[in-house]
Order: sequence, then structure tokens, then C-alpha cells
Amino acid sequence: VFGKQEENNNVYVLDLHGLNVGMAHSAVRVALRRLAGEKEKASSSLNQRTGHDIMIITGRGRNSALRLRPVLRPEVQRMLLEEFYPPLNTVSVPGNTGALMVYDEDIS
Repeated sequence: VFGKQEENNNVYVLDLHGLNVGMAHSAVRVALRRLAGEKEKASSSLNQRTGHDIMIITGRGRNSALRLRPVLRPEVQRMLLEEFYPPLNTVSVPGNTGALMVYDEDIS
């Protein structure tokens, strides 16, 4: 599921709960491509920053084969660092070990 967290909040949320690693990879790529396209479109027409960060909810691993050992979080982090150029850094969401933030300035 991909959508805005709140109307006045510039954070998009991508919820990967229940997806396997392959589907999660695809969902992350599609969401980032969509945001990059929106950012490019807005900057070319308005010449301003769009300000859309993305929160990727990976879950804590409660439903993984090895209980409480996350599968998606480390895989998404690896993908963002190794498969994107420039690499995309993630930041843990305070108080939520099952979510990662990618900030707008890193998305291109």
C-alpha cells in the first residue's frame, strides 16, 4: 500500500507487510520511481522542492520464519545502498524498529 500519511504531512508511506523479498523489491522501486517522477515534474514546472519523504514499513519480523528476526528490513536497506546510484541512505524511525525513512533530498 502506497499513499500519503496525512494530508498536511509530506510523508508517503509504503507498507511492505506480507510481501516476500521479490515483491518488496518491486514495490520499493515503483514507489521511488513514482516519487522521483513527481519531484522532477514539480521542479521543472514550479522550480521548487516537492518535499516528499518516504517511510518504508518493513515490519519487525514477527511473522518471519525465524520469529522476531526481520527479513525485509535488512534486505531493503541493502538494496537501497547497493542497487541505486547514488546509494540511498535510510534512517530508522524513532520508536519504530519496523520502519525506515528515505528523505526527499536523497530521491532523484
